[in-house]
Amino acid sequence: MKNTKRRIEWFAFYDRCGMERHLEKMAEQGWMLTRLTGFCWQYRRITPAKLHFAITYFEEASIFDPVLPAGQRAYLAYCQKAGWHLAANSAQFQAFYSGEEDPVPIETDAATQVTNIHRVMMKSQVLAFILLLFLSIFQLVSNLQMVFAEPEIELANNMMISTISTCSLAAILCISQVLGYFLWYYRAKKAANLDGSFYDKPSGVWIGKLALFLLVLNIVFLIYAIAVSRLGIIGGMAFAVVPVVICLSLLIRNTLIHWGVPKGINRIATFTAVTVLTFVFLGSVVFVGILAGDDHALTEKEAKTKAPLLISDLRKVDRANYEIRYDRDNSCFLDRIEVEDRSKDSAVGDAPQLRYILTKIKVSAIYNACFDAIFRKNQEDYQEMSASNGYAIAKNASLWQAEKVYCLYRGSRAHPDYIVCWKDRIAEIQFYFDPTEKEIGDAARALKSY
Repeated sequence: MKNTKRRIEWFAFYDRCGMERHLEKMAEQGWMLTRLTGFCWQYRRITPAKLHFAITYFEEASIFDPVLPAGQRAYLAYCQKAGWHLAANSAQFQAFYSGEEDPVPIETDAATQVTNIHRVMMKSQVLAFILLLFLSIFQLVSNLQMVFAEPEIELANNMMISTISTCSLAAILCISQVLGYFLWYYRAKKAANLDGSFYDKPSGVWIGKLALFLLVLNIVFLIYAIAVSRLGIIGGMAFAVVPVVICLSLLIRNTLIHWGVPKGINRIATFTAVTVLTFVFLGSVVFVGILAGDDHALTEKEAKTKAPLLISDLRKVDRANYEIRYDRDNSCFLDRIEVEDRSKDSAVGDAPQLRYILTKIKVSAIYNACFDAIFRKNQEDYQEMSASNGYAIAKNASLWQAEKVYCLYRGSRAHPDYIVCWKDRIAEIQFYFDPTEKEIGDAARALKSY
């Protein structure tokens, strides 16, 4: 039989009465609160008892204090003398219990309680939620800009989709908590001034719980997306940056507390460490990403099942002289594969080669956005590669058995590079040779039936 247990408790920081009722029920079941670490509360087994609990907030306390401030020590001594024993505390938060049948309340004036809670909330919880909201919105806007710029790439990436939904849910969570608190504060202040009562009904709690639940599910999906991604190691490193930095910063903070470093110096040192560690780890992610590259080689056997079209499907070539580079991203919106079937010997300039990107669009509503991005990107790429204007001209689509076909031009010269549009997919094809009508038909059938 375990004598200790941990539970994840979801209470608004200012929900004093809700926490008191919860702790009283736990004591009746034989569990006493002993430690607070964020949402995780630790309990020890006791003889079931009917106890009274009181939650108070001490404004001057800080998570960086090496020892309890003198004012807080005096406050604890006062509570002890009044029959209230400290069960657990964390920075400004304090939980007391009393075994007396009708103990003298620690705080009696509702207006003072509301004012004290508001000061503590503004210094800690509200500030933290606003900072997290700013970071979530910044990341969300950055990712959405990438999606609008290259929807045919980003919407095929599960990590991008999951990151966007994670940031959205984090923003909703922050907004619900901040607005919920200010709504409670308005009602509590009004009740205290009206009849001296303490308003004990927190606002927006169910929205916060729902957002947190969905956020946890989304993080699980993000971990899955990282695990199955072609760049799993990079995604894993990027995902690990936040928890690693948090753990290291907590280690630094707690070490400085153990050494007795003043809270002001501790705060500056911890924030500096967070900043430096974040840049170091993000730089490492970028460096590993550069080394890892963005595609990988396929064997001929693997290519038969993964690549819908190879140069050997169009022309007779010696496969021993070719290598296949392959990349794929698959999400609920898009399935995008990129294949390059190229000669191993770059000196052989006349060897037929093939490169294409096939984007299968699973949600018809984003088809036009993907086509516009692909069309614009190919024209811009052609303009960058040549002093002449790069543009695309519509061609006869019947040869490709497609709805629309565009051939890319540099100046007045056409190149065997095409954008081919079928009902549910778009192909960008580069022939490093002049294909015959038969070869175009074979390529069209292979890409259309994939």
